[in-house]
Amino acid sequence: MSPTPTIHFRRSALMMLLAALFLVTAPHVPRLPPMLILFGLAVGGWWGVQVSRHGHPPLLNTPLRLLLIATIYLIVLFRYGYLMGRDAGVAILLGLMFLKLMEFRERRDPILAAILGYFLAITNFLYDQTPVMALYLLFVTLLLTAALTALSRPGGAPEMRIAAPGPPPRETLRIASRLTLQALPVALVLFVLFPRVPGPLWALPDDAVGRSAFTGVGNSMEPGSITQLTQSYRVAFRVRFHGDPPPRQQLYWRGPVLWHFDGRVWNLPTLPLPATPISARGFSDPITMTITMEPNRERRLFVLGFPVDRPPWTRLQPDLQLLSTKAMHTLIRYEISAVTRFRLSENGLGPRTRAMALQLPRDGNPQARQLAKRWRRDLLEPEQIVETALRHFRSNDFSYTLRPPAMLQDDIDLFLFTHRRGFCEHYAGAFTFLMRAAGVPARVVIGYQGGDLNPYNRNVTIRQSDAHAWVEVHLPHRGWVRIDPTGAIAPNRINRGFMGNVQQTAGVSPLLQLRADSPLLRQIRNTWDALDARWNDWVIDYDHLRQ
Repeated sequence: MSPTPTIHFRRSALMMLLAALFLVTAPHVPRLPPMLILFGLAVGGWWGVQVSRHGHPPLLNTPLRLLLIATIYLIVLFRYGYLMGRDAGVAILLGLMFLKLMEFRERRDPILAAILGYFLAITNFLYDQTPVMALYLLFVTLLLTAALTALSRPGGAPEMRIAAPGPPPRETLRIASRLTLQALPVALVLFVLFPRVPGPLWALPDDAVGRSAFTGVGNSMEPGSITQLTQSYRVAFRVRFHGDPPPRQQLYWRGPVLWHFDGRVWNLPTLPLPATPISARGFSDPITMTITMEPNRERRLFVLGFPVDRPPWTRLQPDLQLLSTKAMHTLIRYEISAVTRFRLSENGLGPRTRAMALQLPRDGNPQARQLAKRWRRDLLEPEQIVETALRHFRSNDFSYTLRPPAMLQDDIDLFLFTHRRGFCEHYAGAFTFLMRAAGVPARVVIGYQGGDLNPYNRNVTIRQSDAHAWVEVHLPHRGWVRIDPTGAIAPNRINRGFMGNVQQTAGVSPLLQLRADSPLLRQIRNTWDALDARWNDWVIDYDHLRQ
């Protein structure tokens, strides 16, 4: 049985506090263990009913309170496997915050709960630092301040069942708004002048890395992987060119290079590539650009063409992957110069690299193997084999769709000779398979193609919907050459981008159709994107160097 409370609190103040704490918790809900969510809803609902009916919150005795604390820790440990780190720490704090509602014995207890709400509001910035989240938390802070203002007013005597009415909620909100407006100039001055240090003020354990769902290009490709990615409209990175941007057809942002094929999935090489010096002969003037990349918890950087000048904290792989020395947990900005038309100085392939570029499983897809062997027998030059394969795609009624039929076994044969419907990963994977079976070294490159030029700030925004896959083949006296078989089927995908091609693309969701068709939505999107980029420039990226 709950002990009798020793003091009463204003009902309106307590309900305002409960609403504010629920709003603090709301953005965390998708990341929390389901049992902890149910616990918070049960405690908050019971607490609200008790306050609404009886005018005072319920209290728990010490043994039951200790049992619930242990339960919270066990739920978090079972869900995450650890108790330290960002995700587990936030979950524990949220559980203890709701448990704090059950021990309002002194007038200071609800005040402590409100202060804990301020602290937990900040934890939302560990996951989301967008201006939308900043505005949302400003409102939550205003509500917490109003609750704290009401709780600080003298109430009724301890023997009263319900505290004195006190000021109405509108009055406390007015006082909280005035206090918030008075605090904003001080906060602005502290933001500008408070000494910045390199790196974050705290360190997150490595075991917290990679636990959250970050949407982006991965390290492998299988049918459907990029198709799902294109349904996301999240920003991958933004580019500011120092001059006019190149045509959309040249905007191929290189990411992971996939060498190994197990019959269904294309993966990174199983063995390290030979360490060879990399140099290139450029056939175009270098393009300088500043790239602002969203957090993705990976080390890969995306680059346009061959980098001739790159940051010192990056490393260029033999297959032209650009990697950072550490994973990117926060927004990162780097300046780079690259040429879009180039030829690698070393055109030959070593024995191990050639074997990696011709690797195929022993069995599977017999029709594709037979077709490629016939090309190899009839045509002597690799360039002819490449052109014949592209002509095969153009002349055999292939189509571009986000919803191809399921192909679980010998999927390349089914795609090439039966269904003939697919997305960029189907075309890139099938083309690379045909090249390798015909004796032409080939590899799959995944990244992004295109980007939207924002007329308000001249930034090019690359979104997850711009994810793309293409092929590189190694030709004598030319080296690695980019071939995009998707362009042979759907040239509008390359010329106009995915959003500009949705009318001709089967399987596109109605929401993406609306975004592509509506000029008003495009204008709103460009305006918001410009504001978001400015927020990144002046708030998120305000480090010790800019200070």
